[in-house]
Amino acid sequence: TDYSLAIAFPLGQGLALGATAHYLKGQNAEFNASIISAPFRPGAAAEDFLQFAWSGAENAFTKLNVDVGISADLGPFFKAGLMIRNISSPVIRTPASELRLARRLVGGLAFRPDSQLGVFLDIDVAQGDLFHNGQEVQPVSLGVEKGLFQNKFFLRAGFLGDLSSKY
Repeated sequence: TDYSLAIAFPLGQGLALGATAHYLKGQNAEFNASIISAPFRPGAAAEDFLQFAWSGAENAFTKLNVDVGISADLGPFFKAGLMIRNISSPVIRTPASELRLARRLVGGLAFRPDSQLGVFLDIDVAQGDLFHNGQEVQPVSLGVEKGLFQNKFFLRAGFLGDLSSKY
């Protein structure tokens, strides 16, 4: 569970600084399972796999994490931003290993021709092990947002890719 509190301060004309504090709370576990053990029997469904995984979550953890960002207006339609995520690089430990939420530097560009439409580009400045599998990735995302019902409801769609991927 992630409880968050965000605040932003104007620094000048078209320039703002913001921060978000995250209180992370949950349970985790690590286990090994044989391919012939109970959760992997023939005919097992995804529900069986999830029940097996979640029933073993016995190690409680709480962590505090902070993100900081700055944004600047680039004329009437464009905005650029830079955000440092996971400043405190929290570590979630189990008896067998540890999971570190790596610090990330993300740059972004937004194009808003009006208050209901936006096009957004975000790029991680450096590669990192975001999925905790030992592979370095450098995400890039491009998305479109449309405000509906006088901006009471927003619809988003986009693409996510990896700049460090060969193909």
